[in-house]
Amino acid sequence: MAIFGKKPAALDARDQADFDRLTGIISRHVKDYMQVGQALREIRDRKLYRATHDNFEDFIRDQWQMDRTHAYRLIDAAEVARNLSPVGDIPKTERQARPLTTLQPAEQLAAWSDARATAGDSPITAAHVQAAAEKRRPRKKHRRPKAIRIKVPTGIVIIEPGKAFAGADIALGEAIAKITQQKAAA
Repeated sequence: MAIFGKKPAALDARDQADFDRLTGIISRHVKDYMQVGQALREIRDRKLYRATHDNFEDFIRDQWQMDRTHAYRLIDAAEVARNLSPVGDIPKTERQARPLTTLQPAEQLAAWSDARATAGDSPITAAHVQAAAEKRRPRKKHRRPKAIRIKVPTGIVIIEPGKAFAGADIALGEAIAKITQQKAAA
């Protein structure tokens, strides 16, 4: 939200010059996710928006009609491109870089190499990168147990495990206690 009713935090000359330079980069290089993402990161991290706005989200919305999600995607994709830059070949678009943002830098490089190999002579697509990244993501070890249905003389008891599920025997005991209380109250 823009600062109204209170004095804005003035930027010193260096910060103002950096702010002007960075906003210029964003304005001139709208299609270059790497430069835009790096500029947005610096504006956010150094709070260079503070002269006109209370927070980064309001600043980017007012300045570039950009929502928070998109800005952070650009920032994360720029970081991926920076991590991959030593190999020389980086994603052409933010959409290609996006699946790599959840991986560690070494895994980003390996997944990008896999995507390039999968694409072969064809252009690398976001789908190639997504498939390569999925192979490198850690697998979840525990699945949530399925609901248990138990027939009882008065109907069916359904036990649906939640986050605090301790086991079917405990849940069944609690269900029986609840039914007993309901019968006693009736």
